[in-house]
Amino acid sequence: MRHLTPVHVSDHALERYCERVAPLGRNSLAREVRRHLLPYLRVGAAVNKGAVLVEIHPGIVAVTLPSLQGGWEVATVMALDREAG
Repeated sequence: MRHLTPVHVSDHALERYCERVAPLGRNSLAREVRRHLLPYLRVGAAVNKGAVLVEIHPGIVAVTLPSLQGGWEVATVMALDREAG
């Protein structure tokens, strides 16, 4: 059995994902974030104030933080403003 990096999705992140993309279950969103997060970590992801921004859809990022429970916590999901600097 393969060891999976735990990804915990906050209520806030789940709400924001559903608003910005489409309705999705918590476990499905965790899988989606994990699928994109692990390659970022393998190549040395850029950390911004302790957070790793993971693009999960074009223009949509998950803000992830190391979790005290182990693994990663998805704090929120936001749209990138491609027009801003």
